[in-house]
Amino acid sequence: MMISAKEVLSQASTIPGSAGPQTISPIFILGIAARSGTNYLHDLIRMHPDCDSGSGVLEEDHLVANAHLLIKYVNGVSKWWKQNWGTAELESEKQELLQELGRGLVAFLYSQLESRKGAAGSNRTGKWLRRLVTKTPTVKNLGLFFRLFPSGQLIVLVRDGRSVVESAVKTFERPYGHAALEWSRSARVIQDHGTNHPDLSFLLVRYEDLYNNMEKELRRIFEYLHLDASVYDYAAAADLPVRGSSILRGQPSSRPAPWVAEGIHWDPVTKPADFSPVQRWANWSRAKHERFNWLAGDFLEQFGYRQKTYSGNRPIWWAWNVMSDALHLDGIIWFGRRLRRRWKRVGSMDDFLAFLLVVKRTIVEAVRE
Repeated sequence: MMISAKEVLSQASTIPGSAGPQTISPIFILGIAARSGTNYLHDLIRMHPDCDSGSGVLEEDHLVANAHLLIKYVNGVSKWWKQNWGTAELESEKQELLQELGRGLVAFLYSQLESRKGAAGSNRTGKWLRRLVTKTPTVKNLGLFFRLFPSGQLIVLVRDGRSVVESAVKTFERPYGHAALEWSRSARVIQDHGTNHPDLSFLLVRYEDLYNNMEKELRRIFEYLHLDASVYDYAAAADLPVRGSSILRGQPSSRPAPWVAEGIHWDPVTKPADFSPVQRWANWSRAKHERFNWLAGDFLEQFGYRQKTYSGNRPIWWAWNVMSDALHLDGIIWFGRRLRRRWKRVGSMDDFLAFLLVVKRTIVEAVRE
């Protein structure tokens, strides 16, 4: 059974607590950064009977992360509209166009779900009216989410930045400072959205709360999503397989990726009895704590996490951080690692030309940062 985008848009479903009939809304998950636990939250929610368990075939959508391109498009085409409409009416029409584009994106997600399930050989049909759960491990363009999906339900997942950094280092071989700066920038996006748009609220979930108090946190999430918490199998959720862990290496992978450290993959793995993903930074040295606190410590506190601080030799560590920033050491190290990884894959002239393009793109990204 194949569902087209047109057919999705022609159907309507009333979401409890909403203003009225509308195209059935997906559940959007945005993570503060890669390695924040979006796979875990995504897998937990789609275990709910009213959610489509096939959502996993969609992986990451990155729709919001590229929403600025739609804003640019709408601004471009609106220049040709009748200027005598007036500023207020023009803005209203532009917003209406954005919302229609958002509805189209929702229809695309549902049609892709059905087509990919069919390609995977799934015999489950007629389940497209269940709530789709989709995720992206970045909060880029968070402020544009409600312009595209004004009635959308959004969960923003945060995780202790030190754990995110440690996992990013082990998974993607990023420098500690570069990963900490990325987490800090994303944390600022979340905080700024709450300050500038208090009327456009999302549900903030901390990974640690979800892992340590799973049933309590899931019930809070289901209440926000208007899902029946009483029909959920919490015991099965507690035994959920692990996907994408930075410490469970060495398992065979059906989807190897060149940008991921050897042995790490996203295939389901039975959770070991001693598995504990909280406080991956427990064995950090003072140097790592000092660098993280300098780059992201304030945001750590704002999300309810406590910094680990030291009292002695403060001028020395201050000077070390200032020098690291001035010399752009973290960016240079990351630049070198990315080029080294890409260079290992060069085996032909086409590969070499692709390598040069990566060099150019990496330099442009570094300048923008």
